[in-house]
Amino acid sequence: MNYQFCSSRNKKEEIQMVVQYEITNEQKELLDRVFYRDKVMFGRDRLFAYIYIYMTEHYPEEQLTQRQVGRYLMSHSDKLTKAVR
Repeated sequence: MNYQFCSSRNKKEEIQMVVQYEITNEQKELLDRVFYRDKVMFGRDRLFAYIYIYMTEHYPEEQLTQRQVGRYLMSHSDKLTKAVR
């Protein structure tokens, strides 16, 4: 991926921001469980709202951002189009 760096931050801070949006294995398993097993098939915003409430109740120490949910959906887009057909 090609990342552009903002002039107000140094390169190390920008790389750290990119790394924090990576999805951990636990977060991926949670997203898989909610999306495929529970069949909560919304778009990024509604899926994030659902997962935020779910995680607040069951996993208060875990954090998941809206950007991470979007990246998860983009990485699974080929599976989703096959499932719809």
